[in-house]
Amino acid sequence: MKKIILVRHAKSAWDNPLLNDHDRPLAPRGLRDDPKMAKRLSKGGIEPDLILCSTAKRAVQTAEIFAREMGYKQPEIELKKNCYHASENTLLKYIPASYTHRTLPATR
Repeated sequence: MKKIILVRHAKSAWDNPLLNDHDRPLAPRGLRDDPKMAKRLSKGGIEPDLILCSTAKRAVQTAEIFAREMGYKQPEIELKKNCYHASENTLLKYIPASYTHRTLPATR
C-alpha cells in the first residue's frame, strides 16, 4: 500500500497585502516552525522517496526545509504548478504508479 503524507506550508507572511497569493512567502514564524515539524516526521521514521510540491513560494520554501531536515536523497523536489489549490484527484495524477510501498510527502 502507498503511504502519502500531505504537508501544508507553515505560517505565511501577510505584511504585503498587494502581493499575489502564489508569491506569498513564509513568515518568520513559519521559517522557525517548519524545521521542527520536519524533524518530528523524521523521528517518526518517515523517509520520503518523493517530494511533490506546488510552485507557490511558501510551499517551495516548506518543501526545501523539509528536504534538508529529513535528508531527502533525491536530486530535486518535483514542482507542479497544478498542485496549487489542487483536488485530491489532481494530486494523485502526479504520483507515479512505480511508487508502491513508498512515503510521499506533498506540500500545497
